[in-house]
Amino acid sequence: MNYSLAKELKDAGFVSNGQAWNDTLKEILPVPTLSELIEACEGNRQITLRGVPKLWEAFTNDHFLAGGSTPTEAVARLWLSLNKKI
Repeated sequence: MNYSLAKELKDAGFVSNGQAWNDTLKEILPVPTLSELIEACEGNRQITLRGVPKLWEAFTNDHFLAGGSTPTEAVARLWLSLNKKI
């Protein structure tokens, strides 16, 4: 997962058991596993993940959709869209 996406997750309030320390910026960022992200997205939703290398989509049964270059990135973006503060 790239720094930008990890920072977005942290800023949006995602809490992960896995964390990484960024020496350059002196910051701890969440680095969730794919299973952590799926669990965080599910709630009362069914999560579907499909794709091929470098082109993945994650979507819910209630029509939320997100994409990414890896399954983890796609589900992380799905979590961000499900938890977007209006």
